Amino acid sequence: MRKAVSLATIRDHCLLLVKKKETWILPGGKPKENECDYDCLVREINEELGDNITLLHLIHYGDFVGVTPHKGDRLKNVVMMGEIRGDINPRAEISTAQWCIYTEACLLNLSDITKKIVKRLHQENYF
Repeated sequence: MRKAVSLATIRDHCLLLVKKKETWILPGGKPKENECDYDCLVREINEELGDNITLLHLIHYGDFVGVTPHKGDRLKNVVMMGEIRGDINPRAEISTAQWCIYTEACLLNLSDITKKIVKRLHQENYF
């Protein structure tokens, strides 16, 4: 099973989501060989959202398993929760980024795994 590391960051009751192709997901990506989760997340956030982004107060939120939207295979997503500082400038394979309240997020074309994460964050009153 492949693995990805993603960031759940919430500001003013809004979750940051990014759009890759036609699917909305949490920012993050797959680790390189021998890369720890933290280093992977920092690298992926900088690649996707800009070099001026700083991650703060990261903690492990949970592991989620689901089907990927593009390859249709199973993926384990390690989700870290934390703050993000800096100007968001979507790039690489990310076409846009958006802060969403729960009801807005539910209207987007979320990946299978992202739906699970959004639901749990909402159930736990994070947003």
